[in-house]
Amino acid sequence: MRLTIVLLLGVSSVVLAMIYYVPVGKMFPSELYEWVGTKSANFQYMVLSYEPDLVVLVKGWIFSPAPLPEQKEYVFKIGFESENFKHEIAVNGQRSGIYIYMPQHLFILPSSTKLLDLNGFVVEIPKRVTFSSKQISRGGMEPGIHTLDESMKETRVFEKGQKILLRVDAGEKSTGGYSVRIDEVRFADRRIYLRAHVESPEPGAMVTQAITYPAAVIEIQEQLEPGLYTVKCVLIDRNVEKTFEIEFEVR
Repeated sequence: MRLTIVLLLGVSSVVLAMIYYVPVGKMFPSELYEWVGTKSANFQYMVLSYEPDLVVLVKGWIFSPAPLPEQKEYVFKIGFESENFKHEIAVNGQRSGIYIYMPQHLFILPSSTKLLDLNGFVVEIPKRVTFSSKQISRGGMEPGIHTLDESMKETRVFEKGQKILLRVDAGEKSTGGYSVRIDEVRFADRRIYLRAHVESPEPGAMVTQAITYPAAVIEIQEQLEPGLYTVKCVLIDRNVEKTFEIEFEVR
């Protein structure tokens, strides 16, 4: 899905040192975007890749019913920051009725980028976290994500310091030979981002002729402070990308 999106984007671009950006007209379903903002200013973004470069789509709008003084053109300020650089670019807004829109842009940035500043709204880029995972013989009947305690019991509430496990289910399969593989886990701003894929048996492989429910259990090696957390899981099964979300609390 992410590669397909990149291939659909435009070609006219600007390059500034380590930063490449280009306006793109192709819009995607709203549920694919994350967002930050308020009722009067809102920005939507979609991370397409973290490595070898950070690739992200950004668009937004502000509520502006009154004309700007002297008909000045509104300029959106988009900033990027890492340990080694800090940079800001300006994107001219486009008025439509009582809103001023920032045209959607594709940004290709260094993978070390740690935050985006979208006209004053800061988005922390998720960092890789250490995790361990193992296959289990029985998951859920439907694809999805679940939070478990040390006894493998489903729960949404954990005490600080308690082990937190995540189970990724592939759902029901007609034979054996399937497994769930965890590609990466990232963490930022009380959100855990998880990418995984389902490995299917090779054509003609000898497999168990029985219904199976493949799954993988992940242990996060990150000490989480008290608060409410969201897990966003992207699971790819035979080139079909499905997204699941779940919340849990650390007390």
